[in-house]
Amino acid sequence: MHCGKTKCKTGKSPNYLARVLRQWRARKGWPLKKVAVEFGVTEATWSRWESGDRFPEHDLIHLLSDFVQIPVCRFFCAVETRCPISAATASTTPEDRTRR
Repeated sequence: MHCGKTKCKTGKSPNYLARVLRQWRARKGWPLKKVAVEFGVTEATWSRWESGDRFPEHDLIHLLSDFVQIPVCRFFCAVETRCPISAATASTTPEDRTRR
């Protein structure tokens, strides 16, 4: 996977998702319980995402992106890199991406 000029390989690059989620929640000023309830996961699940111990299932990535209003590519690559938007992502609406 490539984000701009930086090559990012899941498992070999820093866990950007964990940092993004921690920073987002801090900016919102939400406690862990509130963010977990609002998104519909357990506190333990959200905490593991923030700590980098776990990564969300692939079917939750777009929902998570919509929830925090941050592009999906930011979960995988540093902010300093250009964030490309694929045609597939741009053409889907949140309603198209429902949880299973």
